[in-house]
Amino acid sequence: MEECRDDIKSKLYYMDEILHKISYMSQAENEKQLDDMTPSILKSVGKYTAADRAYIFEWNSEKKESFKNTFEWCASGIEPQIQNLQEVPVCLMQNWVETFIQKKNIIIYDLEEIAEETPQEYEILKPQNIHSLIAVPIYTNHKFIGFIGLDNPDLNQDMVSMNLLSDVGCHMGSVRENLRMMKVLEQEHNNLEKSLEELQKEKNILDVLSIDYTAVYYCDLMKDLILPVKQEHGMNTVITEQQSFSFRIRYYFEHFVIRESAPDFMEKLSLDHLVEYLGHHERFTYCFRCHPNPTGQKYFEVQIVRLKNIPGFKAVMGYRYIDGIIEEQERQKAELEDALETANLNGEIIDSISKLYWLIYRMNLETGTYEEISAGNEMHKLTGKHGKTEEDFQHAINTIVDEEHQEMMKKFLDTSTLADRLKDTESIAVEYRAQSGSWHLARFIVKKRNPSGKVTNVLFVVRQIDKEKQVEITYKQELIKKNRILSGLSRDYTTAFVLNLDTDEYEFVFNQETNHAQVHEEFRAFSDYVDAYASAFALPEFQDVMRRELDSNVIKKHFETEDEYHFSFETSPNAAGLSCFQAHIVKEYEEDSHFAFLGFRSVDEIVQKERFYKDSLQKVNQALKHQLDMITSALPGGVKISNDDPEYSFKYVSEHFAQMLGYDTPEELMEASGGTIADLAHPDDLEQGIAQALEQYGKADHYEITYRMKCKNGSWKYIEDRGHKIRKPDGVIEHWNLILDKNELVEKTIALESEKKANQSKSDFLSRMSHDMRTPLNGIIGLMDICMKHPEDRTLVDSSRLKARVAADHLLSLINDTLELSKLENEKTKLAKEDFCLPELIREVETIAQMRADEECITIHFMDEPYSIPYPNLIGSALHVKQIFLNLITNSIKYNRKNGSVDCCLKEEKESDERVLVDVTIKDTGIGMSEDFLKNIFQPFVQADQGARSQYKGTGLGMAIVKELIDRMGGTIQIDSVENQGTSIHVVIPFEIAEELAVVQEMSELLKENLSGCRILLAEDNELNREIAAFLLKDEGISVTEAEDGQQALECFLKMPEGYYDAVLMDIMMPAMDGYQAARAIRGSGKKDAETIPIIAMTANAFAEDKRKTMEAGMDAHLSKPLNVPELMETIRKFCVGKQMCQ
Repeated sequence: MEECRDDIKSKLYYMDEILHKISYMSQAENEKQLDDMTPSILKSVGKYTAADRAYIFEWNSEKKESFKNTFEWCASGIEPQIQNLQEVPVCLMQNWVETFIQKKNIIIYDLEEIAEETPQEYEILKPQNIHSLIAVPIYTNHKFIGFIGLDNPDLNQDMVSMNLLSDVGCHMGSVRENLRMMKVLEQEHNNLEKSLEELQKEKNILDVLSIDYTAVYYCDLMKDLILPVKQEHGMNTVITEQQSFSFRIRYYFEHFVIRESAPDFMEKLSLDHLVEYLGHHERFTYCFRCHPNPTGQKYFEVQIVRLKNIPGFKAVMGYRYIDGIIEEQERQKAELEDALETANLNGEIIDSISKLYWLIYRMNLETGTYEEISAGNEMHKLTGKHGKTEEDFQHAINTIVDEEHQEMMKKFLDTSTLADRLKDTESIAVEYRAQSGSWHLARFIVKKRNPSGKVTNVLFVVRQIDKEKQVEITYKQELIKKNRILSGLSRDYTTAFVLNLDTDEYEFVFNQETNHAQVHEEFRAFSDYVDAYASAFALPEFQDVMRRELDSNVIKKHFETEDEYHFSFETSPNAAGLSCFQAHIVKEYEEDSHFAFLGFRSVDEIVQKERFYKDSLQKVNQALKHQLDMITSALPGGVKISNDDPEYSFKYVSEHFAQMLGYDTPEELMEASGGTIADLAHPDDLEQGIAQALEQYGKADHYEITYRMKCKNGSWKYIEDRGHKIRKPDGVIEHWNLILDKNELVEKTIALESEKKANQSKSDFLSRMSHDMRTPLNGIIGLMDICMKHPEDRTLVDSSRLKARVAADHLLSLINDTLELSKLENEKTKLAKEDFCLPELIREVETIAQMRADEECITIHFMDEPYSIPYPNLIGSALHVKQIFLNLITNSIKYNRKNGSVDCCLKEEKESDERVLVDVTIKDTGIGMSEDFLKNIFQPFVQADQGARSQYKGTGLGMAIVKELIDRMGGTIQIDSVENQGTSIHVVIPFEIAEELAVVQEMSELLKENLSGCRILLAEDNELNREIAAFLLKDEGISVTEAEDGQQALECFLKMPEGYYDAVLMDIMMPAMDGYQAARAIRGSGKKDAETIPIIAMTANAFAEDKRKTMEAGMDAHLSKPLNVPELMETIRKFCVGKQMCQ
């Protein structure tokens, strides 16, 4: 009774402890704290139920493929199992999982009772010393996440234990789920705070980016409402609250707008027009003039942008002053007119200088003086201003340069160190800020050096670079633009597409109604759309350019080296009168997706300006020669001016051009060349170069070509010639050319192309060999199948083996030749010249071809008596002759019809006493070939794309191999074919006539008996090869000792008495000790016969280098695998027969 009370007391204690720990569990602040509490709870549960182990299993991953023992408590003396149960597959607990999913518990009263019913579970539980157990599923939010269990508990209170486990597991799962939910909520809270911060940042950015606009309004065009967002002081009028849009526009027009500057103001800014216009365009822009506002501004621009992804028709309207822009345009117009009236410098060189620099000084470093060439508005002429360089520079530093940059400019403008700074360069430059706040770039350019190379004369030029600085700022700002308003205002493309480069599918992003490019549902592929667009609207000279540059494969090729590119094209005028466009293509790759964004934008204004400048500058007078020399000396290349006569005679050449070709002076070059390009240009390049230049002149007034010019020392140099046609006011045409040295670049390009060609030759060669090896290999496999199926038919088996041997010999010849030719680096492989018997070669071809013909049910006819030809013995490459015949005949079989036929006829015609023409004709009744296919039949990999030929498998290399071999042999091939009727091939090959070949007699039985009694030591690690070699040797009466590697061979040789072995057959690649090591060890072993015993290498290594290595290792002969049995026996006889007879 006392013991029972103590037991009850103990259980009540542990139950109280369990309840306390469960309640304490809810106070856990995170999953780590909960994990720390779990072992203690399991301990209390285990104590309460008197179990050996208490544990928890959970899913190992979201895939739910296995369980993981996450927590475990073990009673004293019980071995833990948690480390062995980290990856328990579900398949081993399938019954348990199905029971738990049904929300049922598992209880095993005696493990031995389930041994036969569930042996898999028994095998898992038995090693853990489990006799009984209770397991209860754990659910969270109605999801099964694991189970809690007890091993060997007190089963007298099984229901109490199951309820306890269920309560503990469910409470623990609920607490863990609550902690995870709290963590998710905390993360979402943090994300919301970050979003609020980002929104505030975007608002601050918008405030900064809208600084260019004096007023910004939010408009609802459907509701006729306008609401102020931003209004600066000094405006004509201010809106303080929401008003009618129409009323506000009319009020502004009547009180402030000068009507002559904007007669259609009310029409363009009416609600109907804006709704219609913004329905098809990204933005609306309108410029007008007003009465001056309080700050004196009178030119304005209004821009209205529709807000996307917002219900209704809402927009943002912005006003900004454009007085500065108008004034700048007027100033530029006045400067251009003045420049055109006063300019006396000529050509593209003057154009470049005048556009870049507003100040140009010509300086003499030896005298310390300068002369002003142009400054400010006095462009294109000598101003007459001159003075001391140091004095004027010091004055400019003090009055123009910002104080922060004055010290830097003092060092840059120090003329005492200028010559040294320009010693190894042609130009130096520096950027500085002026006191006015604008940025300038100053540059010294070398004009002249003395004979020792020291700089004596320079050009000092200055230009304003505010625009470049502004571009940098603008670029950085655009990287962070995320606001729909400013992104809409920045768009200047009239059409945009998204193109899938993998499928050629496309989609319009936006498009203007006035464009030629409109949506056409019938064109699914972008290539079809571009083709239709180019045909209908592009000018003829741009149609192929559009098709090529907008092809998906070409775009992908561009994107291999660049992320974007563009090109220009012209069309017939669209509804808006625009005809000049630029296509901009931008790369957009994401993982395995390949897209491109394409946009068309109008460049009519730019093109018109370019054409205006070109037309205007063509009227400028010819520059004075000393001024032209001064400017051309600063260019990166030479300059020549030619007359428009048939010889393109030189009118002027620069000093740089002369030095580029190795001449000391322009006069020397003029004298040496006869004053024309004809004596300078390479004869092979001259005609083509003139044709290219004239072709480019037909499209524009300039060209760029590359060709070779002759240097003074007789060598040739690649140059790039950039020519420009100049028509003078009197109608005389001159050609101005900038000559750039491109010799190093072109030579590297040529070398790279040669390397690519060499690599391609290797690839082509290996591909061809693969094609020609398959024909005999196919025959060998087929004949072996025949032997296996009909072993009882000895006649058939013997015949098949004979044919297989012929095919195998041919295959071996191809392999040997391939190994030899693979060492060559170019395609000019010399063909072998050897004596061969043409009738025997024909019989071999007939054997191989007949096997293929039988497979295809084709009847093949060869000449009846090939040995009757007048000249059977010829000199040439027998292997390649056989290759030609087999390729042609197997093609006639392959592309034939079922039950068709192939006729082969051969005849000879004597050409001289030493040469004969072999004439072969092959006719078939096959499917024939079309005329188009015949044009390309000898090209590698060419096969018909359509029709009956596409069903026949082939590499397309056979005829290319035939043509190349016949060409190398000096022969000809002619093919006549009619579709659906058949093909006739006529081949003529010249050969030298050989003397009569010696007749090889079969070896006598007496000679065969001479090997009987020979003792051979055979070293071969491959069991099959060793077995074959031993059989062949024993069949000759030879006694064989076998060794599995070089070490065994050495041991066998050393333990036998002197002279026991007649020879050693040695494989090379063996474990323990290879053939080279074994041969050296035998030779150096000290035995009396070690130096004289023949060692014969037999290996698959068949190169000349391998043969050299075997000789260096002390071997006497080298045989290549697969072994040629007669060659093997002949080699053994060579070394052993005489020796044996002496013994």
